[in-house]
Amino acid sequence: MTRAGFAWIGDLNGDGKPDLVVVNGNNIDGSVGSVSVLLGYGDGTFQSAVSYSSGAYGADSIMIGDMNGDGHPDLVVANQCQSASCDNPTSDGEIGVLLGNSDGTFQPAVTYGSGGSYAA
Repeated sequence: MTRAGFAWIGDLNGDGKPDLVVVNGNNIDGSVGSVSVLLGYGDGTFQSAVSYSSGAYGADSIMIGDMNGDGHPDLVVANQCQSASCDNPTSDGEIGVLLGNSDGTFQPAVTYGSGGSYAA
């Protein structure tokens, strides 16, 4: 898997074709951050983005890995803060874990405190 900025390239659905995952800070309406998955056709083109909540605010970075040992790619998102006000120093960062379903779709994020503000 290859990282480029705030995106990853990897095979998320097991078809041998590269897919994209992109992190989105906060949604335009001020709601929590999100990640978008674009499944690849294998010819340099991609399906429309499917977005998933990152579990908290200020989604900053993302990683692909098998977090539960089932052989399927999962997503881990670093979110800068728990609440909509990231300027509040008492709002610790959150890590969102989205377990993969093996077909390029993901379960809702389960969040864990990062232990500090502005997780990245």
